[in-house]
Amino acid sequence: MRRLLTATVAAAAALVLAGCDSQPSTADREATTNLGAYDQLQANQPAAGMSYSPARNTLNRWAEQWSEPGKLSYVYLLAQGTGQPIGYYVLEGIPVSYCTSLTPTEQLHRFGAEGAGVTRLPGIDGTYYSGSGCDQYFGLEAGTGTILEFGAGVSYLLSERPLQLDAAPLATTTVESAE
Repeated sequence: MRRLLTATVAAAAALVLAGCDSQPSTADREATTNLGAYDQLQANQPAAGMSYSPARNTLNRWAEQWSEPGKLSYVYLLAQGTGQPIGYYVLEGIPVSYCTSLTPTEQLHRFGAEGAGVTRLPGIDGTYYSGSGCDQYFGLEAGTGTILEFGAGVSYLLSERPLQLDAAPLATTTVESAE
């Protein structure tokens, strides 16, 4: 199928180029070379299939793990660069990125046969977002339900169980009180 598609694209390109007085550009020639090389490599070394996917298994386990209402997570904040623990939060559920939304962030509009366009939609708070801030997170502190935020300048390590790190609690819920 890939060869047929490549051959069709190459034939169409040849027809278009034949109708022009100019020679193919360097980029056109290199693209043709790349597609030809890919076809040859794919024929000699086809992609192998899998009967078991460790990635799918991990995703399924993640979904099982975090679908339990009220499940606690232990979020250890680490200084970027050094990895030294800053402290930890005990959250109900998992941290959520500011780039996560409960409603669609874009709407696709079709314009007949001419094409389509995308319109940005406001967030649930009625404001528009730039798509930045994906490295900012928030979560619900387990003891009080207080919204806690973290992000810029820190990394984090998430666990379903307390870890043996020398880190102080950054909110009212501690490892001991959550256990």
